[in-house]
Amino acid sequence: MAKQNITSDFYYNRTMDPVIYNQFKEGGQYHWMIQYVKDHPELDFQTGSNKNNSWFSVYRGTSKIIKIEKSGKSKISYEKKYYDLCPEYYEDITKSVYLNTLLDKLKADPNLSRYYGNESTGKKAEGYYQNLIARRYTFLNKPDDDFIIIDKEFVIGIRNEVTKKRILDKIDAELKNLLENEFRPSLKSLRKNVATTYGEVDFLGLTWDGDLIIIELKGDDPQKIFTSPIQVGFYQRLLTQVLEDYPDLYKNIASMLKQKVSLGLVTIPEGRSIPKSLSGKIKSWVIVGEEENLSEEICSRYIKAKEIFCPDIETFTCINDGTLRKSEKLL
Repeated sequence: MAKQNITSDFYYNRTMDPVIYNQFKEGGQYHWMIQYVKDHPELDFQTGSNKNNSWFSVYRGTSKIIKIEKSGKSKISYEKKYYDLCPEYYEDITKSVYLNTLLDKLKADPNLSRYYGNESTGKKAEGYYQNLIARRYTFLNKPDDDFIIIDKEFVIGIRNEVTKKRILDKIDAELKNLLENEFRPSLKSLRKNVATTYGEVDFLGLTWDGDLIIIELKGDDPQKIFTSPIQVGFYQRLLTQVLEDYPDLYKNIASMLKQKVSLGLVTIPEGRSIPKSLSGKIKSWVIVGEEENLSEEICSRYIKAKEIFCPDIETFTCINDGTLRKSEKLL
């Protein structure tokens, strides 16, 4: 029987619209923001595009401070809670002095700063690690790094609901077996927790050989660490299907990456070059913030879930500058 042609089921194109891109390239009115973010370790970028919109966002941890987007026409968007801290910045975002004020007030607000970490206790939130690692492997790359991060909150769209249901049904069957036959925790609460993760991959990496890397960051949350092999197993299955049936994937990745390199959001280290094609191989990584306090039970459950859902997962922690190192407890 002939293979079903489902090429049109998938879509992925994160290259920014020229209107947004031109505002951030050299000579653009917001070009200064790029160097500003680079000079402030607590900040990071996100760029993207979908069928109807393109955007450039600045984050502190998981707090989206501002989003410059084009949906019909260029505009800025923000949450009222950040506007109230420093209205002057949002009324004139061309001046860095106002952004300094906003960041100072954000750090001083215990409720809003929790998305990055607690300044007084030193407790780090998932957003802290997200920024640290994203910066380290985008514009702070080193020649001996064997990969770069090319996308953040990576999304593969599936147009065809039949295809989507087929993929989801397969992993749901495995999930049901894991929960009912292996661990027997509260099926309802854990199923709900996992179901909400079917959407965005924290990072998409690319090796110099053209391998794609699914990277999930779990901070220090034991519940999220335990369920991460289930989540990553889903994404690995989905991306495998995409590689088989979506010939435009590399073209769209290359277009996005070229744009990021030209803006200085991604640095290609000396002696390295962007691969000319994808290898067809997929790696799956889970990153935990600090593993020292993980209990033996959580580690055991993670390892068993890994064996069932995604045996080839590699698990990492990160050191102070965001450099990844292999986990010693979650082997």
